Amino acid sequence: MKFLLWAILIFAVVWVLRNKAQAQARSQSQARPQSPSPRQSTASGREIETMLRCAHCGTHFPASEAVFDTARTAFCCSEHRQRHAAH
Repeated sequence: MKFLLWAILIFAVVWVLRNKAQAQARSQSQARPQSPSPRQSTASGREIETMLRCAHCGTHFPASEAVFDTARTAFCCSEHRQRHAAH
């Protein structure tokens, strides 16, 4: 009977300590600020780039190829930026 009580007590202590450690790890990962980067690396080492939508034609394209106007509206090319401004 004593062995069962000790086993339950040890199990409870380990369970409480694991929950505390997980909660602390979760709060630290949420507190870390995320910098808005157009490129992110995946676990396999490949980079993922943010895709934007052209305000004129609706085509999706990589953020590194964007052409912006003064209002920071994204376009796929300078021709579409000029056409959009003419409207």
